[in-house]
Amino acid sequence: SHNRITQCNQSAEKAGIRCGMGMAQAAALCPDLTILDYQGEHEALRLQALANRLYLVVADIVLFKPQGLAIRLDPLLRYYDGLDNLWRTVANELHEAQVHYHFGFGWSIEAARVLACARHNQVLAQRPLIKAALDNCALGATELTGKQQQSLARVGINSLAQLLALPVTELGKRFDNQMVTYLCALRNDTIPRYHPYRPADIFHSVIEPAYEISQADQLMPWLKKLVAEFCDYARLRNRVAFVLNFTLHFREADHKPLLISASAPLYQAAQWYALIGLKLETLQLTEPVTLIS
Repeated sequence: SHNRITQCNQSAEKAGIRCGMGMAQAAALCPDLTILDYQGEHEALRLQALANRLYLVVADIVLFKPQGLAIRLDPLLRYYDGLDNLWRTVANELHEAQVHYHFGFGWSIEAARVLACARHNQVLAQRPLIKAALDNCALGATELTGKQQQSLARVGINSLAQLLALPVTELGKRFDNQMVTYLCALRNDTIPRYHPYRPADIFHSVIEPAYEISQADQLMPWLKKLVAEFCDYARLRNRVAFVLNFTLHFREADHKPLLISASAPLYQAAQWYALIGLKLETLQLTEPVTLIS
């Protein structure tokens, strides 16, 4: 909608394309560029799949759709013998999920979010270090609107360090309640209520291939990704399944169900892969597949 690159894969990055780049510049760098319309709801489902995976390690998760999540680590420190070991476990899960991410550590969700948006990417445990890192962040890394930042600039506040140094009484006199509430949460003076993430009772996920799939055997890598996500979900809840119900979506034609049935309840991904392979051998695609759920 804003005519800029929102996401790009590794092939695009090798061609010099970066997020935020204009479409004209991207097309000039890569003449055979493949462009997909950004779908926020699809990204939110990928985030949910990531939360399902991390839920095996940490239970206190808050989602900020479509592309952020907060994790509370301090209750688990004693089980992992320190912050470094715990973060290494979380980072390994993120690596296995093959996601690109930036992160921040803070005394509140708001503080960690600012450092993540500023691409701080460092493990911090001590309050003075967190305070110093926040002081070095620009106001653009906060959740303040452009209008609020302009209001701050008019009174000579151009950095987060200046803003955090103001007493609460001064904040109340100068700014509206919305900004004061946010700044109090950022400074950890107040703790906003958030709804913790809990995996849904029924597993549902969507994956959008980077190209249109016209041959049935080409579906296998994408179906495997969805099966792997489901198996993580099922293992978390000690569940098995007799049937996996996929849906193949086409650009023009009506979508087509694809049921994979087992004679006994299964819980291992490899067992499902074998059944899917047999099903794909007899599947005929009348049109290219653009989406799989």
